[in-house]
Amino acid sequence: GRCPRRSVWRILGVQTEQCRTYKYLGITFSEELSWEAHLTVLKISSMKSLGAIVKFLTGGGGIVDPAIKLFISKVIPSLPYGIEIWGWGEQVLDKLERIQNLLMRWILALPKGSPVALLRAELGLPSLRAQASMIVLKYWMKNIQNGLDILGWWSFLS
Repeated sequence: GRCPRRSVWRILGVQTEQCRTYKYLGITFSEELSWEAHLTVLKISSMKSLGAIVKFLTGGGGIVDPAIKLFISKVIPSLPYGIEIWGWGEQVLDKLERIQNLLMRWILALPKGSPVALLRAELGLPSLRAQASMIVLKYWMKNIQNGLDILGWWSFLS
């Protein structure tokens, strides 16, 4: 596509930089309003965390169980972070599932063709779709309990 026109923005007479992506509260927003930038950052940071865990595992830590617990407690929760805000469309969830499956294969040192059901069973993890559904439902239940009108809730789901 065509590069969007750049505007000059000033605050109190000082020119500010216009950027293509911006990270706010752990979520990366892009000027195209797509989640590709967020998913890319998420994949890179997950791979870095997993690399550190694998380095620990192979560099003397050597015990698989703590490495897997670290993976489940550090890396997996970062994948659906902020899903209440950025939504849970099928394309985004498919990309997140692929990232999670890649990470699970890597921590378990299994080949690319390993069945996903085997990976989830070995690690005791639900699918990312199930995790996303639970997170979003908890979020909306909390909002409903705090007095959010039901119309806002239904408009989000449709």
